[in-house]
Parts: sequence; C-alpha cells; structure tokens
Amino acid sequence: MNQNLLKRTEILTNVAVLIAAVLIGAAVVKNYILDRHDAHAKRPEETVIGSKLALPDVDWRANHQTLLLVLSRDCHYCSESAPFYKRLEKETARGSDTRLIAVLPQDVEQARSYLAELGLSVKDVRRASPGSLGVRGTPMIIMADDHGIVSHAWTGKLSPDEESDVLSKLDAGRVSACR
Repeated sequence: MNQNLLKRTEILTNVAVLIAAVLIGAAVVKNYILDRHDAHAKRPEETVIGSKLALPDVDWRANHQTLLLVLSRDCHYCSESAPFYKRLEKETARGSDTRLIAVLPQDVEQARSYLAELGLSVKDVRRASPGSLGVRGTPMIIMADDHGIVSHAWTGKLSPDEESDVLSKLDAGRVSACR
C-alpha cells in the first residue's frame, strides 16, 4: 500500500511540475511577444504630434511657438527634471519668440508653489489635466506652432541628447521667427 501511495504521489508531483512548466513557458512567451509588440507601438509623444491643443484662453498667434511643460506635483520625474526646466526658462526668456506655459492638474496657486520649490518662475501657469491635452502622463514637453498644432513632444525625464533636441528646436524657432 505504501508503494501505491508513493507512486501516486510521484505521478501527481510530475503532473504538477509539468503544468507549472507549461504555465511559466506560456507567460514568458506572452511577455516576449507583448514586449516586442509594445516596442513597435507609438511612443506617447508621437500620439500628440499633429494634434490641435485645446487649452482655453491661449492666444497661439501671440508667439511663433509655444512650449508647454506638462507637469504634476506628484511626479518625481518632474522634480528631477527641474534643472533642465530652469534652462528652458532662461532660453525662452532671452529674446526668443517662444512662449513658455506650465500646465499642471493642481490649482494654479498650488502649481505656482510647486514651481517655486523647483526654482522656476514661469509666468503663465495653467490648470489642466494631462488627458485634456491628449497626454497620458507627466512630465511631457510639448512644442506647438502659432496655430496650437503640436510640432514636437518629449516624454519623461529627458536624456542629454533629448535635452539638446529640445534646445535645437528652440533655436530653430528663433531662426524661423526672424525671417
């Protein structure tokens, strides 16, 4: 009787191991396929390019281009990106025809307080949810033309190369505005 019980236990253990191996294998394959699919999907910033921004009371034509900093007080990448935002603030202030607007989901006073904590003094601060701009998360930098059409966008904490790209687009906007 002990032999019978041992044999059944061994068979059940082998079946359980086989089922577990199949499930783990299926999960690995599924994740691999999904990861490959997601790698070919559009990046978040690509989904807004070409769209018209709906931000009330913004006169897009007042400047050649507008740079939106879409931030949130609750976003640690926004806080970590503050040194670059300070640089953007300086670049847009020095004779550029680029308007800088900070857009946060918090009310304007809370947003101004947060920006001050970051060492930013953006003059134009708006309250809007990222979703109202077609954005899924923060931080995001959106460049729009003088019609409010998104020409460029960058998502997340930017690498040095991405920061250079943003600055080069600002410089390109200066050249275009001078013509």
